[in-house]
Amino acid sequence: MNNSGLVLKTAKEDESIRAVTMCGSRANKDCPPDVYQATYSDADYDNMWKGAFEMLYLFGEVARMVAAELEFTYDEGEEKGIEGYMELVKAGKRSFLYNSNIRNSKKGG
Repeated sequence: MNNSGLVLKTAKEDESIRAVTMCGSRANKDCPPDVYQATYSDADYDNMWKGAFEMLYLFGEVARMVAAELEFTYDEGEEKGIEGYMELVKAGKRSFLYNSNIRNSKKGG
């Protein structure tokens, strides 16, 4: 159970608790934004893509730190390939994706 689940469970079970509020940068607009807020989006199409790319960059940043700590090599080309693929999907280049799948299926069988 995560922390918010534990808080809500405790609040439901303890009659002396009358209200539960969420504190932190995601709830209090006066708090400075944290690194994860850029990954959240409203329903705007462009904002959703911004959030998706921010997740990719955040993942890359953390993966580089983990790789360095474990003395592994982080494959920058793989990240660039994913970014390029996301750009194609965002731009609506579905024919590229479709043709790529046809080429791959012909190789396999």
